Amino acid sequence: MKCEANVEENYIEFIISEALVLDGATTAGFEIAASAAVNLPTTVAPVDISLSTEATEVRATVFTATAGTFTKAALTPVSDVVGSDTTLQVRLTTAHAVPKQGLLQIKVTAPWNDGAPGAAVPYFSAIACSDFTIGGKPVPVVAYTCVFWDDESGGGNRYRLEIGGGFEDGVLANTEIKIDIAGFRNPMSANEAFKVFQVETTGPNSLHIVDTVEASVTVSTAAALTAATFRVARTVPLANKGIV
Repeated sequence: MKCEANVEENYIEFIISEALVLDGATTAGFEIAASAAVNLPTTVAPVDISLSTEATEVRATVFTATAGTFTKAALTPVSDVVGSDTTLQVRLTTAHAVPKQGLLQIKVTAPWNDGAPGAAVPYFSAIACSDFTIGGKPVPVVAYTCVFWDDESGGGNRYRLEIGGGFEDGVLANTEIKIDIAGFRNPMSANEAFKVFQVETTGPNSLHIVDTVEASVTVSTAAALTAATFRVARTVPLANKGIV
């Protein structure tokens, strides 16, 4: 029997061979094998699996992988004030290994001003990433990229922040990942969890998800009003009479 998953080279393959024993005698065996390597990681990986017998019977099936869930995941703004422009601190612990040249991405499923009239405003703008560490080791600024995408055709995944380049050698399971992202706008309401952030580690293809989690951002300090004045009219129409 052979069953091998090689994260370093980003593939999985397996062959299972057994002889059948009938009435105490060994007879023709069977073999189950993947006809091609299965790229890892992926959440939907169709691959031909063949079951062969003496009668050359072959049956096809589908190999499907399921994304894992981060052991720990937290998104924390440096500022706790509603609507303020701040830096978002991302703190994650992987549940599964990330392959070579993998990615870290944050998908935002709704705009900052969701439900308001006018143009959509994203949570991120003019971003800058810093203090990127993997397993406690700093990743040099020149070694990674940090890009925010606003794709109107993306539907629920219109907004996506992608960090690449820091995973060139792969990352082991149970590894802490930290990064600070400037250019984040805090939610517009206090003491409410805004669950619009989907955090994922992936393979080089961002559709091949390793670990994922729906994360929320919460702030608790209401914004203060700036100085303002108002004026009461000297006369009030009778139609508006009442207690003031």
